[in-house]
Amino acid sequence: WPTKGKGIPVLQINEEGSLVTATYRDIYRMSAQPLTVTLGPDTAVFQGTTLTLHASVSGGTPPYQVFWNTLDSGNTITVTVQSIQTYTVLVMDALQNLATAQQIVSIRYPPGIGEEATANLLNAYPNPTTGMVNFKLPENNGRVEIRVFNSYGKMIRSYEVNSDSGKVTASLTGLCEGIYFLRLITQNKTYATKIQIIH
Repeated sequence: WPTKGKGIPVLQINEEGSLVTATYRDIYRMSAQPLTVTLGPDTAVFQGTTLTLHASVSGGTPPYQVFWNTLDSGNTITVTVQSIQTYTVLVMDALQNLATAQQIVSIRYPPGIGEEATANLLNAYPNPTTGMVNFKLPENNGRVEIRVFNSYGKMIRSYEVNSDSGKVTASLTGLCEGIYFLRLITQNKTYATKIQIIH
């Protein structure tokens, strides 16, 4: 049963065996554009970053219903990123057309801290620690600059210590519980490690 002069059905009856269904549409205007949704390109942020994702919907026939794989609804969601995640959005328009999009959010690390750079990673002990942590460097002696980064990638502490027969002790006292990244810079090399502080 098409609408007058519009050429699309507002009442559609389907019969399959003994099952009869009727669909009535009270919106007769058809969009010339197909329904689409985008979330933007994949991105990488520091661990613990609060991120707002926005679903940009176009085409189709409003109003739209927006559903996320986080069980949220609405055009935007706010998330705190702790690990690599894939966020998916599903949009349904008034004529029950569907469109989906996804965005991958990865974790990035401060320069020299990336977990993939294993060549110069150091073992720290104890780890987790309540404040003091020890390292054994291949180089025997000399000055070592220690830089401490929080999980957002911001440098929060920098100081120098002496290496005694390759042994280095770093103080992380006074810092809140959580994950921190350390860079140990000697005259010849830069080393990296990840430390968990507990209280």
